[in-house]
Amino acid sequence: MGQPGEKSAAVVAVLLILIFTLFVLQIGMQEVEVSPAVPRGGDVAVMGADTAALISALEASQEGALVYLFLQGEEPAGDASFLVEGGLAAPSPPLQREHEIELDEEKFELMLREKGGGMNPPSLLRSFVGASGELYRWAEELGGVSFDRLPDPERHPYHHLSSHPGAGTAFREHLLDSLGRAAVFVREETVRDILLCPAGEVKALLLENRHGEKEIFYTRALILAGGGYSGNLQRWNGYLTVRDLVSLRPGQDGRGLELAESLGAEVIQAGFINKPLLLYDPSREQYHRLPPEPWEDAYIFNSRGQSIPWAGSEREEIDAFINNSPPGEGYLLTSEERASPLSGYFRRFWDLEEAAREFSLQYPAEARLEPPYCIAFLRVGVDYTLGGAAVGPRGEVIGGDGPIGGLYAAGEIAGGLHGKAMLPGMPLSEAIFLGKTSGQSAAAHARR
Repeated sequence: MGQPGEKSAAVVAVLLILIFTLFVLQIGMQEVEVSPAVPRGGDVAVMGADTAALISALEASQEGALVYLFLQGEEPAGDASFLVEGGLAAPSPPLQREHEIELDEEKFELMLREKGGGMNPPSLLRSFVGASGELYRWAEELGGVSFDRLPDPERHPYHHLSSHPGAGTAFREHLLDSLGRAAVFVREETVRDILLCPAGEVKALLLENRHGEKEIFYTRALILAGGGYSGNLQRWNGYLTVRDLVSLRPGQDGRGLELAESLGAEVIQAGFINKPLLLYDPSREQYHRLPPEPWEDAYIFNSRGQSIPWAGSEREEIDAFINNSPPGEGYLLTSEERASPLSGYFRRFWDLEEAAREFSLQYPAEARLEPPYCIAFLRVGVDYTLGGAAVGPRGEVIGGDGPIGGLYAAGEIAGGLHGKAMLPGMPLSEAIFLGKTSGQSAAAHARR
């Protein structure tokens, strides 16, 4: 039988071993982050990262659906600043009363039809107009900012802007915060394909992770919200000269619309492209939008010595001029007063001969500018397209034989609502309306 001292030593040794083991286990738990396996399915899947994608995911979640959001490698709500800066189109009684403006839903619908050339699908337009009275309130709830200004009540009584500092950033942060608190599972896998059941309804997605491994994910409904055909201009607009077109949303790849088309979805209005003029700084590879209103004392020219005035020229003329110029050799000439707010994009010349040597400039005969002469590189950007998958009044994607069961679309990927052109502020209004509508519809379909 051992001595008491030997027993005590043995007990101490056992305790030390236990303490050491617990310490090692604790270190291992701290260093290894356990990532749960991708579940085999959910009620609603959302493909895309646009503002409309987040809104639809939130809405479906609030309706009680188990929602999975696949960002497709894009930044969530990366288009929020563009949408918010463009304002909100809505009949809003509080601001209209202040300006003594009468704008009801009937008049708002008439304006949409006139701007859209009568090409707006009637059922979709009626559904939007019927919900338009809530757009102002929904925008505040979703983004936490108020659209409290009517900058041009005479011409655009429906167009609201926000006076909130950094409204676009604030809107995005508020939306992301709401998403973080919602029962929405955000996944990094990429959706590669959509699988239908024999009845022609959405059944599952083919996912691929960053290691190239593929897996089937079952879902009752899918919302496509990953941007319009701007993600692949050459596919939908092969006639375009794209050498000097700059994608202002490079994360878009057009995959969602391609998948919808492969399932038989109708793709409509693929001819409209919103192409803002951009100043380009090649040293920093940065772009800046030119103001929508043209400057009287500004001229567009190229290295061939050809030129046209910015003011008085139609946008089609300007686009054609830049696209027909030698690649990368379209320029803007203006006065120092005009260039001053954007001086980082302009080069200043006190002597026309020096400018001519640098830019092959043939000074426009009609120009009446005094030195210094300010010249910048000019490009054409692509930021928003109206074409996309045809949708019905509940956000359902329409195929040749009617709605594709369980497939919905929200935001820019959906075509038809605007007609052939859009009112100011409509991109945000469309994102909110179709985001909420498709989220509700997809959740209802999943509960069947």
